[in-house]
Amino acid sequence: MTLTATTLTPGTMIVASAYPDPPFDIIANGSSSGFDIALMRAVSTQLDLALQPVRYGGDDFNGIFDGLAKGRYDAVISGTTITPERANIVLFSQPYLEFNQGVAVNRERTLNVASVADLRGLTAGIQSGNTSDFRPR
Repeated sequence: MTLTATTLTPGTMIVASAYPDPPFDIIANGSSSGFDIALMRAVSTQLDLALQPVRYGGDDFNGIFDGLAKGRYDAVISGTTITPERANIVLFSQPYLEFNQGVAVNRERTLNVASVADLRGLTAGIQSGNTSDFRPR
């Protein structure tokens, strides 16, 4: 079977990722690597395309899908949760990994955190637009 790919730049697949997100999306010494990048290299090879990874630099992760819809890149790969709102904008592949949300705490600074209830009153950092961002809009 011969596959033919139509891309923004002939012969190249431009793929956006929200770096850093190790072990999935890593930039070291100006070079992209990690699981997601290795997967897209394999896809690009199958399609006989050169891979051009690009860094998504927006503050709100949902903007990565707007960039895809507006033709800034050919694909997105970056630990993405498939939601109905996002599926209205872009076409998703079948999921290749499934994860649940988690919380990590610094045990040296928060000795008494052993459950979700123990997080009350603490400050947490999350990426805006991430599916772990439950704040009302």
